[in-house]
Amino acid sequence: AERDAANGRMNEALSSYESTEQMLSSLKSRADEKEKIIARLMVEKNDAIESLGAERDAANARIAELEHALSSLTSDADASKRTITRLTAEKRDEISKANELEDAVKQMQAKAETVEFELRVSKSEINNLKTQIEAANQRLLKAEEANAQINSKNEDYDDYETKSQI
Repeated sequence: AERDAANGRMNEALSSYESTEQMLSSLKSRADEKEKIIARLMVEKNDAIESLGAERDAANARIAELEHALSSLTSDADASKRTITRLTAEKRDEISKANELEDAVKQMQAKAETVEFELRVSKSEINNLKTQIEAANQRLLKAEEANAQINSKNEDYDDYETKSQI
């Protein structure tokens, strides 16, 4: 009966250990996927920042050109008014585009922070599972020790039975 109970505890500990290992494997896989997503998002963020910088520089250069054109148009008042109106609208559009690009960078940074947070949570879950595995290993070790003691007592009893029959 003690042997059956020890075997039951050992099977229960093994089952718990296997379940915990499966959970750990699943979480590790999820963490690996999230690390890949973070790496991809970081590359995309850096690419977007470089692209946005170039576009911002181009927009700033265009704004400078427009301002220069505004200052040089003085001969015809009507043409100057139309040109000023057109260039002001283009400037506003370029500034709007620059603002939109900056908003896009902020959104990508927020996404990267969210993925980084999820990675930290996954790593925390992995650490918790490692702790559970260690506890399961300790329970398994105790169950094996109890089983060994029972086997030793059974051998002593078998030796006693053999000697008493002789």
